[in-house]
Amino acid sequence: MRTRTSRLTALTVVLLVASALLACVAHAQPTGASRLTSDDPNNWPMYHRTYESYRYSPLAQINKTNVKDLQVAWVHQSGVVVQGLESTPLVIDGVLYYIASNNRVFALDGATGKEIWHYYTKLDPVVTTLFFQPYNRGLAAGHGNVYFGTLDGRVIALNMKTGKEAWISTLLETKKCSCNFTGAPLVVKDKVILGQTAGELPIQGKIFALKASDGSKAWEFNTIKNDPKSWGGESGK
Repeated sequence: MRTRTSRLTALTVVLLVASALLACVAHAQPTGASRLTSDDPNNWPMYHRTYESYRYSPLAQINKTNVKDLQVAWVHQSGVVVQGLESTPLVIDGVLYYIASNNRVFALDGATGKEIWHYYTKLDPVVTTLFFQPYNRGLAAGHGNVYFGTLDGRVIALNMKTGKEAWISTLLETKKCSCNFTGAPLVVKDKVILGQTAGELPIQGKIFALKASDGSKAWEFNTIKNDPKSWGGESGK
């Protein structure tokens, strides 16, 4: 990595760690399976960085002896910080992508913090009545898009270069179930996989797989079924 990237800092402690991953500044290139499966230490292309989910970076330029010398290089304001930032940013080819409260998505030049594009999701007012809101854990990237689940039950794909909508898929009836999406999706081959938020609420927690090309649903799986055999109930012994 170039020397200037060692000066990058973050919006939060998580972003501070991610800043160490930035390579030379470049516009995002289409991210496909090869990008996600290649272990390039300069990128953090998915929520856990790799499919192994170790969340470990092999970069060593910032270490325990010089971390005390880091200084603020830039600050980016999302405009909405209710309950703070809870997402893990993605870093791909020098561009940092992150999602803030109320599903606001940003692409920034990692070296300068300059905004490349932003996308403010238009949410259904029902969102303000939900327990799980307004935060989001993160984005996924692949096939030239970034993907995220919304607080009102949709999954949205944005073009990585422009921030324009590629597709929108509605999966949940949030007004009926009070459920939504707050977790980070995962791109696996030609699918975008995402689990709905359920937590301690008495609702089914479902996992969905969408086709990355157009957002159509490939399959869904209920983690809590009305079937004792599926969760080890008495009649399932």
